[in-house]
Amino acid sequence: MTQKPSSKARKAPDALLIIAAVLAFAVACTWLVPSGAFERVEVQTEAGTRTAVVPGTYHAVDATPVPWWGFFTAPVKGFTDHQAAMIIAFVLLIGGAFAVLNATGAIDAALYRVLRSAREHPGRKKLVIPALMLAFSIGGNTFGMAEEVLVFLMITIPLARSLGWDAVVGVAIPFLGSGVGFAGAAFNPFTVGIAQGLSELPLFSGWEFRMVMWAVLTGIAIIFVMRYAARIERDPKASILHGHGDAGADVGGLGKGR
Repeated sequence: MTQKPSSKARKAPDALLIIAAVLAFAVACTWLVPSGAFERVEVQTEAGTRTAVVPGTYHAVDATPVPWWGFFTAPVKGFTDHQAAMIIAFVLLIGGAFAVLNATGAIDAALYRVLRSAREHPGRKKLVIPALMLAFSIGGNTFGMAEEVLVFLMITIPLARSLGWDAVVGVAIPFLGSGVGFAGAAFNPFTVGIAQGLSELPLFSGWEFRMVMWAVLTGIAIIFVMRYAARIERDPKASILHGHGDAGADVGGLGKGR
């Protein structure tokens, strides 16, 4: 006997509920986990003085568990901390700007413009992959674009199909682009910003080296996708989706122009 599907679709917990659960768990850990500390020394660097941990000096200390009201005051204290406040403001401003830009349809319009330009000027077709992957990589580098690229698959997949490539290229453009940007980021608030804040380093210091790494990783990813796309153009059977149906073809009608 088959079971009837539930009439109520399951929804993911709200982000604030998840954050509250993590905060409650952290407060509970202050009561359960033994306390310890490292000795620290002041270190003079080119960027100024910072506190550094002395290796091998870990020792047990008296526990200072967070009281129950700390659950409510911790977020406020986080906002008042100078280093944390800079990261929070950066995330809110960049994330808000991206949300506004996306809501206006400017990003979608830009992708359609790229497709139209590639059709009207066939010589520009080879620039589609590097231009779009560079744009997504910049997003990963600056404001940590990652899972947000899911919304663009309904555009990049049919865009790739209409230009003679397969759905793999359509997925690789946003995912590899943002992925290498995120991995080699110089200004990503979720990796570089938080890590440097915890390490008491100047916010986004060392960005010059990471920008070089970002450029190298982005270039490698672009070359990889372009070589795969060129192989498909020479021989459509070289697609890893060959024989698996018309996966991703003309989703949403983008291939018909607009």
